[in-house]
Amino acid sequence: MTINELSLQIVNEMQKTGYAEYTAWNAYRDCYVPIIRFHEQRGKIEFDSTLIEEYQRNVEGKIERGEISAEYYARVKLGIKRLTEFHDTGRIMSFYHAKGTRFVLNNYYEKILTEFIADDEYNANTRGDITWIARKYFAWLMGERYEDLENVGSTEIQRFMHHCFNHMRGSGVHNVKLT
Repeated sequence: MTINELSLQIVNEMQKTGYAEYTAWNAYRDCYVPIIRFHEQRGKIEFDSTLIEEYQRNVEGKIERGEISAEYYARVKLGIKRLTEFHDTGRIMSFYHAKGTRFVLNNYYEKILTEFIADDEYNANTRGDITWIARKYFAWLMGERYEDLENVGSTEIQRFMHHCFNHMRGSGVHNVKLT
């Protein structure tokens, strides 16, 4: 598989996991196109870990010289991590543990969430809302000591809704109820 094909698959995976189309394509433009060009300049079209390491050293030099912003550097580092992880494993865990999320889930709930949002009928915005709400619900269940859904019923759903009502605005509670 070429590095461009690999990058395009990451864009597709980003959208499947709830990233907006705009965000996914910005990552392609800002992170992956420069890596693709770097490979091409060295006569390679396939993923090459040695070239990835060389590219990362070049980017580190740019941040040290003040040629790029810290924010851009962080995006590039994340892009390199995702590209390498997807190449090596065929999946990317950093999609599910995005920076800033408070809702880190166990493997059981991650699997349910991944399968739930994989349905192609959701648009990007809806998928993003569903991802956030499902994460919030599953994390709440884990906090209540439910490591799986075996003993979860309507009482637990009601308690979660009550929790949301006490901690969220009306529009957020409405979205939780819809999901």
